[in-house]
Amino acid sequence: MGLGRLLSEFMAPAPDPRTAYPDAASLEPQLLGTIRTALANIASSRQDLEARTAHLRQRLPELEDEARRALRVGRRDLARHTLERRQIVAGELALLDGQLREAHLEAARLTAVEQQLAARIDAILARERMIEARQSVAEIQVRVGETLAGISVDLTALAPELARAEEHAEALEARAVAIDRMLDLGTLGAEEVDAKLAELEGELSGSP
Repeated sequence: MGLGRLLSEFMAPAPDPRTAYPDAASLEPQLLGTIRTALANIASSRQDLEARTAHLRQRLPELEDEARRALRVGRRDLARHTLERRQIVAGELALLDGQLREAHLEAARLTAVEQQLAARIDAILARERMIEARQSVAEIQVRVGETLAGISVDLTALAPELARAEEHAEALEARAVAIDRMLDLGTLGAEEVDAKLAELEGELSGSP
């Protein structure tokens, strides 16, 4: 793998975890809505069953009273027929009671599922928010790193210029020192010339 390709892959943006997975916030109304619709249907069915069972329970003593009255007037056949109807009603009532118990159990199960699902969705949403926060921090760190890397590159490019400037300054300082030394030597030479001149003038003044 070439260096350019390696750097390109390294600098490529990381996949955003916020879009890598389905959005739990969008799934929540779908999933919970399905369960709540089922609960509403069960509640409606339970109301119908409860109304029907209440009516059948009321019919049982009524049919028994009809059979009793039929016996009192000597209509044993009618009493028997009425009791057969009562037996059918009792069987239907037992069946409806079973269905009503199943409806209660199903409603309780779906309610538990709804609560568990809501809790799991809340946990997923919290995790998504945490991932988003970490993603934002990572993006900031990358931008800061890129900025610092750019500054390092600029400083590296300036290094030769700074070295040349330092060399030029050192050369100027060396020339200044040399000039100062020359000036010092010139001053010392002038004093020697003046002394020699005075010596000669003294010799000339003392000669005839």
